[in-house]
Amino acid sequence: MLALALVALAAGDRRSPVELVLARGEGAEDEELNWIQGHSQDARVTLYSKGGRPLQFLTGEVHEVPLTHVGQEAHTYLTHIVKNYDTLAEKTVFMPASKPVTGFSGFQRGAASFLPGVGVPDYLRQDTPPLFVPTMAVTANLTQTSVRMSFMENAREQDVPKGRNFTACTASGQAGWSPLLPNKFGSSVLEPLMKAQASKGTPFGMEAFWAKHLPDTPIPSMIMFAHGAAMSVARDQILSHPKSFYENLLEEVSHDKNPYQAYFLEYMWWYIFNSKATLCPAGRQNERKLYENTIAVLEPMSGADIKFGDVVPISWTTDPVNMGYMQIELWRFGNFETVLATMQTAKSWNWPVFPGHTGSDVNSANRPYDAHATNVNVGDYHTTYNLKPNDKYTIRVCAVLTHHVGTGVHCDSDPYGESGEFDIVPTIDVSSPAAGYVYDMSQPQPATLPYFTVAFTSYYMMQYPAQQGYAAGRATLINAATGYAVSSVEVGNLGVLNYFPAPDTPTGQYVMEVSGTSESGVRTTGRSGVFSIITATSPPPAPFPPPSPSPPPNAPFELPIIKAFRSGFGLGSATSMGGSNGDYSTMSTYSGGDNCEYVCRVYRTVGTGGRRLLFGGLQYANSPQDVVGCTPAQVRCGCCARG
Repeated sequence: MLALALVALAAGDRRSPVELVLARGEGAEDEELNWIQGHSQDARVTLYSKGGRPLQFLTGEVHEVPLTHVGQEAHTYLTHIVKNYDTLAEKTVFMPASKPVTGFSGFQRGAASFLPGVGVPDYLRQDTPPLFVPTMAVTANLTQTSVRMSFMENAREQDVPKGRNFTACTASGQAGWSPLLPNKFGSSVLEPLMKAQASKGTPFGMEAFWAKHLPDTPIPSMIMFAHGAAMSVARDQILSHPKSFYENLLEEVSHDKNPYQAYFLEYMWWYIFNSKATLCPAGRQNERKLYENTIAVLEPMSGADIKFGDVVPISWTTDPVNMGYMQIELWRFGNFETVLATMQTAKSWNWPVFPGHTGSDVNSANRPYDAHATNVNVGDYHTTYNLKPNDKYTIRVCAVLTHHVGTGVHCDSDPYGESGEFDIVPTIDVSSPAAGYVYDMSQPQPATLPYFTVAFTSYYMMQYPAQQGYAAGRATLINAATGYAVSSVEVGNLGVLNYFPAPDTPTGQYVMEVSGTSESGVRTTGRSGVFSIITATSPPPAPFPPPSPSPPPNAPFELPIIKAFRSGFGLGSATSMGGSNGDYSTMSTYSGGDNCEYVCRVYRTVGTGGRRLLFGGLQYANSPQDVVGCTPAQVRCGCCARG
C-alpha cells in the first residue's frame, strides 16, 4: 500500500514523496558533503547544519537549515519531525551528512555505516517499503555487544536470495553474528558520560530511559540497531506517536553537545517507529546466550607499540563490579607466557616492561613462569620470562579464587577479558645528558672536563664489535633549534660514552641521539632531553692607549707637517716658491721663534743630494746651489741668501 501511495503521489505532485534529511556535524568539511548534490533528483534534500560556513556548492534543490550544535544527529532528526509533524513526506530518510562508508570502522560517529551491498539509493527508492538494516546489537544493560559478521568483515553476505545484494536480517541466523563481546564503548565512553551528565537523584541507564519513553514496549534482551543511524521511515510510522512524544525526546538531547541520550536513541530508533513489530525472526541473534560475568580489557590498545623500559597501564572493567581476585597474564601468539600479577578487586595495574631473564638463565624451569610455585604472593610482579621484540602479545585478565592463586589455573576459559595484539619494539633509552643539564666549556680545565657523559640503555639493539655482522650504533649531537646534526661518533652497546664536543661548538641547546640496529635489522633511535652547551667566547679587544701628556708651556715641540701647513703658526699663509721639482715652503715649527738649526739643516741636507718634503711631494737637489728659492726663516738664519 505504501509503495502504491508513493507512486500515486509522485504522479500527481511535482514534489518528491521522499525527503532526505541530513545531519551535518560541527566538524564536517565541504569535501565530505559533495555526495549530497548527486541525490537531489531522487528526493527532496534538507541539510540541517550545526557547524561551519554554509555550503556554497549547493543548488536550490538542497535546502540548508542552521541548527544549534547540540544533541548530535538525534537532535536533528527529532527537530525535523517536530517542525514538520503535519507536513511530513510519505517517506523520510534520516542519515548523517558526511559521505557514507561501508563496513565497521570503529565506534566513531559522523557518517552512516552501511552493510556491504547497501547504498544510498536503496533508502531513497519510492517503490519499496522503508528500510532498516541492523548491523550491531547490545544487551539491555549495555555490557555486551555483537557485530554482524559481514559488517565486521566488510564483505557481502553469501546467503542472500538470487538477484539481491543484501537482506535486512541475515539469513544465517546466529552464525551471521559475532560472539558476544565486552562492550568497551559502553564501559569506557558511555558509562562515564552518563555519570557526568545525569542529574543527582535521577535514574539513568538504558533500561531506565527505555521504560520512561517506551513503557508499553518490552525491552529486548538484545537491542539491534543500525550503526551510524541510517534508516528510512514511513509517515504513518512516525505518526504512530503524538507530537508531544517527540517533543519530550527532543528535550532530552537539547542541553549538551554530546548527550548520552543520543546514543540511547541510536539503539532505539527501530523500536520507536515499530513498537508493535519484531525486527528479525525469533530464535536468532536476540536469543543468544548472555554471559553472567564479563570482563573487558581496555588497555593496552590493539596495535600499540610498547617500548622496553616503559611503564604500561593495564586497565579493565568487570560486570559485576567486584569479582574477587583478578589475575593478569601475558600471552604470546595465543599461547600462555607468564603471570604478570595477581591483584585484589582492582581495575588497573602498571606493568614495568623489561626483557626478563636472558642467556643461560632462560630455561624450561623458569620460562614460562612456573605457575605451580608455592611462593607466589598476591600483588607479586613475576620476571621469570623473556620478552623479545616483534612478537605479538596480548594481556588477559580473569577472576581467580583464592586457592587458585599460584596454581596452574590460567585465563583460558570464560569469563576472561583479552586486549588486542600489541608489539614490543626494540628500544634505546638515553638517560644522560638529562633534560636541563648545562655543559659549560667556558670554564678552564680541570674545573670542566673536556667531555660530558652519554648514558643509555639498549634493549635488543646493538652488537659490538661491528665485525660480528651487525652495524654499530652512533651517537649524534643535534642542535635542538635547527634539528641539524653537529657531530657524530660510533658507539658500542656498553651503554656509556664520553663525548668530546668540538671546541668551536656554538653555544646553544642540544639533544643527544643514539641509534642502532637490532638483530632483526630494525633501525631505531633514542634521544636525551634538551640540554645546553656553553662555549668559551673570544676576549674583548684591548682598550685604546691613553693620550700623550701635553708639553709644558714654552717647551719646544713639533707638529705634523700637514698641521703646520694648515695653521701657519700665527705667521699667515705659507709662501710657496717654485722649485726644480715642484713647489715647497719651509717655516719654523719652534715655539719661541725660528729654529735656525732645524731650518739650516734642511737647507744643507738638500744641498748635499738629499731631499726635502713638500706639500705635494718631494724636491730633490744635488747641491745647495740647485735649491730654488729660500724661505724668510732661512734668510734670517743666514743659511740662504736668496729671496
